[in-house]
This record gives sequence, C-alpha cells and structure tokens, in this order.
Amino acid sequence: MSETTIDFTPAAAGLAETLLAPALEIIARYPEGRSRSALLPLLHLVQTAEGHVSPNGVAFCAEVLGINKAQVG
Repeated sequence: MSETTIDFTPAAAGLAETLLAPALEIIARYPEGRSRSALLPLLHLVQTAEGHVSPNGVAFCAEVLGINKAQVG
C-alpha cells in the first residue's frame, strides 16, 4: 500500500489530511484481503483525533477501507 490514491469525498477529506498516514500504517498490519479487520483500530484513531466518532469519521473509515458507510456502523 505504498502508493495509495483515494479520492475522498468532502466529508472525509478533512480527516484524510491528518489521519491518512496513520490509517495506512494500521491497515498495513493486516494481511492482504483482511484490511477490513482494521476497522476497529481506525474508529479508535478517529475517536482519538476528534473526541468522538463523527459522521465524517465514519465516512473516512469507509473510504480508506473501500467499504460503504453502512458497513462501518
């Protein structure tokens, strides 16, 4: 995942500026095809940054993992 390009929606773009690098580090800990297992640590990352898991945080997690927001929570 060294060269990752994600087109973030405006909702997630603000968080992506500060959280993309640590999010990619978290995702890299999981074997290929198991990146969805990183969801809980990503939600914790968002909560640590914002103080809660906002709708924008949900959007960020979904977009960085390539899943839809309903799958996040």
